Amino acid sequence: MGVSIDVFTVAVAITVAAVLAPGATAWSTGAGTCVTTEEGPLFTGTAPHLNQGKGALDDGGFELTIEGAGVTTDGTTLTSGEEVFATISGSKAFKGFLVVVSGENDQNLSGSLFTETQANPIESPVAQLMESTGAENGQFGFPAKCAEDVSGITHQDNKEKEKAEFVVSVKVGGEAKIDVTVMVSVNEWYFSRYPLEIVAPPSPSPTSAPTANPTEVPTITPT
Repeated sequence: MGVSIDVFTVAVAITVAAVLAPGATAWSTGAGTCVTTEEGPLFTGTAPHLNQGKGALDDGGFELTIEGAGVTTDGTTLTSGEEVFATISGSKAFKGFLVVVSGENDQNLSGSLFTETQANPIESPVAQLMESTGAENGQFGFPAKCAEDVSGITHQDNKEKEKAEFVVSVKVGGEAKIDVTVMVSVNEWYFSRYPLEIVAPPSPSPTSAPTANPTEVPTITPT
């Protein structure tokens, strides 16, 4: 006697299993957490990525560049409100990534990351924004949500990528950090934390008003 399979029941079961899966993990459709520590993303429970970090980005041959210049763990300086073009790339392909920007002094840095802007269009975007509506684990088809004062961006799919491009524009000054995770496979990922110093834009030089030269009154010579 054959076994009858109810496709609808199986689909529901898979969906429920995904929703109830314990802990925060990484999905093919986006990061399952927006929470990061000094060690990397906060994978929890039975997440297959737990304890699979292999070191810093440069240990895996990856780097973060901003406006073409490599960023180091010594940090970099950005001007508040200025848009800068950022790229994650490396010596090998990767499948997923997570970028999180947060303040060191409780600044509200939501809205600091963009998939592209009018001034910085990206030909083939591979990133998607993460909502800053309160930290919440993601699930298949729905990336995690970030804390209300944090900005996050992640992958859209698990296709192999040579690079991931995005735009950074931090509007609040002060000390901040940008955390970058590159996911090569389930059991291989790399993480680096880069300090940011957000400074105010330079003040415009005052314009000197022209000095009026007094007009000489002609002297009338009596005749």
